[in-house]
Amino acid sequence: MDKLSLYRRTRATLNTRLKFAPSIKRSGAKIGATVALTVIVSVLGFGIGKAPSASEDNEPPSTQASESIASYLDMGSGLVDPPEDQFAELSQQQHQEANDRDMVAERDREEARQTPEPVALDYYMKLANKYSRKYNADLNWLTRVRSCESGNNHLNDRNPVCKGLFQFMPSTFYANAKRAGLENPDIWSADDQTNVAAYMQSIGQQGQWTCK
Repeated sequence: MDKLSLYRRTRATLNTRLKFAPSIKRSGAKIGATVALTVIVSVLGFGIGKAPSASEDNEPPSTQASESIASYLDMGSGLVDPPEDQFAELSQQQHQEANDRDMVAERDREEARQTPEPVALDYYMKLANKYSRKYNADLNWLTRVRSCESGNNHLNDRNPVCKGLFQFMPSTFYANAKRAGLENPDIWSADDQTNVAAYMQSIGQQGQWTCK
């Protein structure tokens, strides 16, 4: 094996080991691999920090250099390749850890959706007052329907079709938001939902809701 081939084998081996190193050890492994590669390049006679090119001397390295590098690749440095089944086991473990993190994050999001913030009710009342005045809508109706439909939670999505504070169907919400003059309406916005609900009640469309 000539010098250039040995250098390339060394670099490929280090990259493979770094790829499969546990993430918590990867930073240290990367530093160790960089130092090791620098030493090996020096042993091969290319000079510190200088990688060989295709035009370099391709004569075989010395027997001592070959043996030293082979020993490093096969046994040394703490980056020895684990068996292939360990690669698979590590990959499965990382995949399971990622799945567990996703499940926890989704559970946290679900709890947040189903649990109104402590200040939310006061905020909802301010919105109801604001838009009942704007459209001359029935404030008591807005309060009853909001509580009945979503339990006073603008993130409520337990219904697979209806969403938000007043549990609008998306098509109904966006059509009436346009009629009410909203730009870029958001079905998850408590403000936008209250605005559209008050608008619809003011034009006699309260029959769209099951709650009265």
